[in-house]
Amino acid sequence: MSSRITVKSTIKILGIFITAIMLTACASKPSRFFVLNPIKTGSYTGRNYDHLYIGLDEVHFPAYLQRPQLVTRKNYNELKLHEFSRWGETLEQNVTSVIRVNLSRLLPGSTVYTYPWPATKRTNLQVELRINRFEQEYCGKSVLDADYRIVDSDKNSVLENRTVHFVTRIPCEEVSFLIRGMNQNLSRLSVRIATSLKSFSGSVHRTTKTELNSQVK
Repeated sequence: MSSRITVKSTIKILGIFITAIMLTACASKPSRFFVLNPIKTGSYTGRNYDHLYIGLDEVHFPAYLQRPQLVTRKNYNELKLHEFSRWGETLEQNVTSVIRVNLSRLLPGSTVYTYPWPATKRTNLQVELRINRFEQEYCGKSVLDADYRIVDSDKNSVLENRTVHFVTRIPCEEVSFLIRGMNQNLSRLSVRIATSLKSFSGSVHRTTKTELNSQVK
């Protein structure tokens, strides 16, 4: 009887010991923090778009991406949460900031406001964006699916509705390559949106100096 108790006690102690080691190992593993970056300054030059005042509306994300950890897809129905690979700020804030800077650089001279911009700041074009997927697929692809809409602010009319799908091949389960792939896809999305804005730049209302002065007041 005593030997059984001893064996059970030993197993229990070993279990506690192993659990403690695992918890210590997890606690000692440092987290890595990542951010997405805009395109380089001077990457795009040419025509001046100083008559464009663009409002970038709130960027919408699916709920499963609204978390500090990076998310990848293990298979069609299963997601993987990377506990020790985290965003340096919310993904929504990071993406919004990067797109704003990208549009400013892709459309030299333009002014880009992000939501919520002051009522005193006038826009002649607005961008509404919804991210549907922004992750690494289980087969080694970085995927970005999105819907965006270009709106004429003065006429309150929709100029363009577009659905886009971008794919960049990356090594599986390599977080640094995942970030690089996501960055490439975000840059491609920015270029596509900028191209749409360019196509309507000639038809929008051109803000005069008088109108600008009235905004400041």
